[in-house]
Amino acid sequence: MKKDDAVAAIDRFGMEISDLNSRVWSTALNPSTHGWGSSLLSVAAIPIVNAATIGQLVTSVIVKEVPESVFDTVSNLGGKKDSSP
Repeated sequence: MKKDDAVAAIDRFGMEISDLNSRVWSTALNPSTHGWGSSLLSVAAIPIVNAATIGQLVTSVIVKEVPESVFDTVSNLGGKKDSSP
């Protein structure tokens, strides 16, 4: 995997988490629209979604700081195996 691909994938994941976070808050704050059961489950999900957001942010920073050569090295770890006895 190339560094650019990893950064793009993490950024897409961040956008998905952000969308989920806004939907969870909307559901939690509007029980008359979504029902009390859904609202209570959304309230319980808020800390989990927030933890995922923090994890995504930390991962994004780390991946952006890692040199591209590390990605090349890690991608080649599972390379062709020598089948000679």
